[in-house]
Amino acid sequence: MSFNVRRIIRVGRKSSAIVIPSTWMKQLGLKPGDQVKLFFNGNRVSMAPVKEDDFMRGQVAIEGADRVTSAKPKAAFMEGVSNVKLKAD
Repeated sequence: MSFNVRRIIRVGRKSSAIVIPSTWMKQLGLKPGDQVKLFFNGNRVSMAPVKEDDFMRGQVAIEGADRVTSAKPKAAFMEGVSNVKLKAD
């Protein structure tokens, strides 16, 4: 395991960023514009590349539901929940 000390920089008015060393980008197979998953466990942040099959496996389509009804499954999907059960009337 390696580590590197980086400074947090401001991006826009309400966001911040940390620049990842280019050697780590290469080792992870990442390039600018790629997406990563961030995980937060209370005192630590970790990151993993998003693979193309992650998108295909996690598709959700909700038709005929109002915004409130569809909000919880959409939020679960965005949080990375892999199994969501829905009960329909």
